[in-house]
Amino acid sequence: MFGNRPYDKNISPVENLPVAIAALGEGWHNYHHVFPWDYKTGELGSYMFNVTTGFIDAFAKLGWAYERKSVSPDIIERRAAKYGDGTRFLSDDCAHQDPVWGFGDSDIAKEDLDEILRRQE
Repeated sequence: MFGNRPYDKNISPVENLPVAIAALGEGWHNYHHVFPWDYKTGELGSYMFNVTTGFIDAFAKLGWAYERKSVSPDIIERRAAKYGDGTRFLSDDCAHQDPVWGFGDSDIAKEDLDEILRRQE
């Protein structure tokens, strides 16, 4: 498949803009396979190339979607720096900044929980 691997260069899934446009935001496979618990399936800050995230966020405002899990920007940045192919865009203009999700979730990674607790100090 054609595309880049900004989060993990050692796996097959790639980020592919044409697929993302055709599939309304489901073409960000490298991100999705590295962070499968993130509801956004991509790091993009706008809904232009990730329409499904817009639908989920709209349903959350109606109370129909809840407990949306997301990865902190710091964890994304560290993962991309350590394993990525160097193609990750550098942008702080993101609508999904400061994503914190609920306590007590059995799927939460220790580093994510530590990050949440650190923010509260």
